[in-house]
Amino acid sequence: MLLVYTHKITPRLTYTLKHFFTRILQIPVQITTKVEEFVAHNDLKISYTKNPLGNEFFIRSVDLLFEQGIND
Repeated sequence: MLLVYTHKITPRLTYTLKHFFTRILQIPVQITTKVEEFVAHNDLKISYTKNPLGNEFFIRSVDLLFEQGIND
């Protein structure tokens, strides 16, 4: 199972991660906002936030997946 750490869980982020990892790559994914849980996880993990927590695979977050509604 892949654990993804982010500072905020939103429907857009959840949909995107589940679509990419679970539906396309067939990798079960779980999302957490708890740093302790993320650090203790000994399997695959990715942080999706502004700054990495350690030496995990890191993807710098963008605001689009944390927004609500449609903006012009």
